Amino acid sequence: MDLYFTFDYELFLGPETGSVNNCLIIPCKKLAEIAKKHNVKFVFFVDVLYLLKLRDYINDSVSARKDFDAVYQQLQSLSFSGHDLELHLHPQWYYSTYKVKESKWEMDYLHYRLDDCSLDDVRSMVSQGILFLKEITGKYPIAYRAGGYCFPCNREIQDLLSKSGIIFDSSVLLNECCTSEFQSYDYSSVHVNSPYSFKDDNIVSVSSSESVFTEYPISTFKYYSLHRSLLERIDKWSGNRMGGGKIYGDGKGVGYLKEKKSENIPFFARIIRKEYIRASTDGFRSFFLSRLYAKVKQKNKSYLMIIGHPKNQSDYSLNQINDFLERMDSSDRVLTFLD
Repeated sequence: MDLYFTFDYELFLGPETGSVNNCLIIPCKKLAEIAKKHNVKFVFFVDVLYLLKLRDYINDSVSARKDFDAVYQQLQSLSFSGHDLELHLHPQWYYSTYKVKESKWEMDYLHYRLDDCSLDDVRSMVSQGILFLKEITGKYPIAYRAGGYCFPCNREIQDLLSKSGIIFDSSVLLNECCTSEFQSYDYSSVHVNSPYSFKDDNIVSVSSSESVFTEYPISTFKYYSLHRSLLERIDKWSGNRMGGGKIYGDGKGVGYLKEKKSENIPFFARIIRKEYIRASTDGFRSFFLSRLYAKVKQKNKSYLMIIGHPKNQSDYSLNQINDFLERMDSSDRVLTFLD
């Protein structure tokens, strides 16, 4: 089986972005230690627009300079160690402002997706972001993950990514859809848990013919809603002793509030129905990781794309990753896009 451990290297995007030390430096250091122990490499999708915006303030703020240097050095170290650093864009950073006196970000909430931005701005984001990653790693990025999983619907933006050397994408959450104030995507028709080519510019159309992009979808699995909910409640009532534990990140997100569905589903039907959960290392979700792996093996599948965020790691989730790598079959491979 081919496995990919991918981490979105980013701060929180809400009213409190969190500290660089707790959201990035500390958890990534621990992730790198685990990877070294098991001789594997991870993929880090770097929210490069944050770094570019932060760099604008390093001559005006000691705090900004300290944060920039710490992140820059860590990313260089990760790349030097063989980890794969790829392109991740949260465009709201392009329009946000750093309050020097308060050492705090004033976040923009009008440009969460690339589709929310002008083509000229996107062109600047992509070109600057790619060159900055090249500066850090010595290599041009070849893979992309959209902020909020919202792969751009705009054909011109897709062409821009392609002409910039992006050949792989990993934005699709298999079987999932979302419409909220910030996010908008519908991957509910994608059921192929393996890499596939786009048909034309439609990310949800699987094509066997050659295409500009190859999609590496994030694996999801059906699970009973009641089972998951009970486990999460028990963990919360036990003071996170069962699983999740306190995450390292100290910020707050935007809060993805999905629109209410129009159908009136009875309570009993809601709790017994199955829902999709992601193959994730984040907090309590890491509890399901080994179980999802077993399901994949049982079905003789050969692909598992795992997503995580350094900011959402806890001592428990890090132990889960370590245990997973220790117990996985020797015939399985942990890969990156560079392999």
